Amino acid sequence: MKVIITGGVLALATLSQAVTILGNMPPVNGGTQSAGLSTVRLKGIGFTMPGTDYNLTSVSVSIGFNAAAITAGTAPILEIWSESGGNPGTVLHTLTAPGGYTEGIGTYTFTPSGGFTLNASTNYYLTMSTAVASASGVDWKADSPGTAYSGLASYTNGRFTTNGGTSWTNSTSLNSLQIEADVVPEPFTLGALALGSALVARRRKRS
Repeated sequence: MKVIITGGVLALATLSQAVTILGNMPPVNGGTQSAGLSTVRLKGIGFTMPGTDYNLTSVSVSIGFNAAAITAGTAPILEIWSESGGNPGTVLHTLTAPGGYTEGIGTYTFTPSGGFTLNASTNYYLTMSTAVASASGVDWKADSPGTAYSGLASYTNGRFTTNGGTSWTNSTSLNSLQIEADVVPEPFTLGALALGSALVARRRKRS
């Protein structure tokens, strides 16, 4: 039996490879933090997308938990926000939390719930908070000195709020993160992939 792999199938394999949108992982020392996240204390990292749409696949972050947070079952909330006047605007997407948290510093990977597209040339914020009303013992960690971000997107600024987003202040901590995504294929590419798959299936039947 002879199987011929067409260019369309090869393109599908290429498109399925995630790329780094913005990241500075793995963390080095976790020497600074977001200082006790809660429902009103949020940290946001802003970034501007390149000139292509990407489907978000995962976000990894370095988080510190104290013993009280673990005992209480306090979980981090990771979200994608819009940008408004250089600050986080409104929540666009809440990622699915991985669970399995332990006391100390660890790396945790969140995934989109149902899919989310990061649009080309658009400003976003990745924010972290918790569902607890006061400082919760959950901190988004950062290296000291900070590790610069790299990737396809451009880092814009860091913002912090203590009043649930009514006002924001500047934050220089480069919190440890890794945003991964797949490029959104154009309609022509999708058609080529479908045709390539159909040709492979047809040739297999004839073999």
